[in-house]
Amino acid sequence: GREIVIPSQFILPNAPRDGIVINVPAMRLFYYPKVKKGEKQVVHTYPIGVGRVGWATPERATKIVRRQKDPTWRPTPSIIKEHLEERGEKLDKVIGPGPDNPLGRFAFYLGWPSYMIHGTNKPSGVGLRSSHGCIRLYPEDIAQLFEMAPIGTQVRVISEPFVFGWQDNQLYLQAFDVLEDDTRDWQKA
Repeated sequence: GREIVIPSQFILPNAPRDGIVINVPAMRLFYYPKVKKGEKQVVHTYPIGVGRVGWATPERATKIVRRQKDPTWRPTPSIIKEHLEERGEKLDKVIGPGPDNPLGRFAFYLGWPSYMIHGTNKPSGVGLRSSHGCIRLYPEDIAQLFEMAPIGTQVRVISEPFVFGWQDNQLYLQAFDVLEDDTRDWQKA
């Protein structure tokens, strides 16, 4: 019977409201579907997992070039080596669809080789720096986004640890942790 408050409003990042915008410090993906003239713009937002230190998610623009249900994962040689050296695990060179596939059930392939937006078989990594640079979503979130975002959707990855927005003549600020590998001098910003 205890009342709890779940925050469900977000300050949108300072980026074009078109396609997918990923704000890495916020660990949040914003999807702005195309709207027809006269329709109201909507935004869908989801929590994400991003690249670990040393495997940072790149900050630049690209687009979705391919969509795949039940994807096959082909880990890079560096990932195979890391699993063996750090975890004592031998990874197969090809991991097909199923519960052992870290891509989950759905994947968007981007214009950058080796980077994707995908689901996960380990949902506890969402909200953390847990990937090798890919953007991970909860299984139910990637399933919903997969139904909406077509091939060709623009994807912008940004790093805005401080976002500002106006509502009802009131200025709001939302601050996120600056990532450890962000080289900008935020002390003087």
